[in-house]
Amino acid sequence: MSFEPASGNVFISTGGTPKPLFQETVDKLKHQVPPEAVAAYLKPVMKLHYAAGRLTFAQPVSIDGVSPDNYFISGVTAKSGVLYVLEINTNRIYRLSGPNYAKQSSAETGARPYAALLERHVELQGRLEWLTSVLEHREPAPEGVRSRRLTRASIATEHADEFDDDWIHDMLVSITVLATRLDYDSRELAFSLFSAGWWTERTQALLES
Repeated sequence: MSFEPASGNVFISTGGTPKPLFQETVDKLKHQVPPEAVAAYLKPVMKLHYAAGRLTFAQPVSIDGVSPDNYFISGVTAKSGVLYVLEINTNRIYRLSGPNYAKQSSAETGARPYAALLERHVELQGRLEWLTSVLEHREPAPEGVRSRRLTRASIATEHADEFDDDWIHDMLVSITVLATRLDYDSRELAFSLFSAGWWTERTQALLES
């Protein structure tokens, strides 16, 4: 639950997707449940308004991208007209703002999506180092004895003679493809977290520091 004093809005997680026969069970209750309460419970986030010491039901919050058949809202928080909602079945956090909270964006949570991307960066670095070692063995750069000694010490160099021109060609193609995909996927993940404007300001600040 989250209360926003400035607006008087109260947001409550309704938990998970209502169980089958929910409506039938409600209809059989001895005490009638107001229709607005039932409608509010059928949405991921219940919204109420607090004023003059009383709570009244407000328009429930709908979230694009949240499946009505399989969700679980584990937390909500609101501040300065912005509502954050954590949905753990898909590991996503939603940011809602604007009139009726219609402006919505989301990003993945947890380590899994970021770890997967980092693993591919590690793979790219490993391929680059392997290819570099093989090429330096075949055509040593005139940088001194120490550079050549370090090159000879690598595992790739120990097997460099086993790799022909076709292997080098295939490795270059795979590195190019992997690097291109990482470029697109990294930008997509970055823009899902923050806007392009934020990244531009951040980059400019780093350049000026």
